[in-house]
Amino acid sequence: MQTDFAMVSRANSPIKADSPPEQSEPLVSRLLIGISELDSRIQDRISEYGSIKNFKVMLWRQDPDATGSNWDARICRINGDGAADSSWWDLVLQMRKGFNLL
Repeated sequence: MQTDFAMVSRANSPIKADSPPEQSEPLVSRLLIGISELDSRIQDRISEYGSIKNFKVMLWRQDPDATGSNWDARICRINGDGAADSSWWDLVLQMRKGFNLL
């Protein structure tokens, strides 16, 4: 049997259905662009690190992941000066934060 205090405490507690859903990840606003435009933007950015001819860019659409990004890419330096330079490695991670495919 419940006491009056238990009934009042339960009645004054917030109901889960009335509370807004909790977000595990903050919402990220991304610009929606086509895959050709995204490829061009990646090539423009990678050219800051050397000739685009020295890189192989593979870009694909995928289901949205935990971050909400619906694409991914792999960039490999295939030749050219600075083959040991890894400063461009986070380029895909940076761009995934800003863009999603239409």
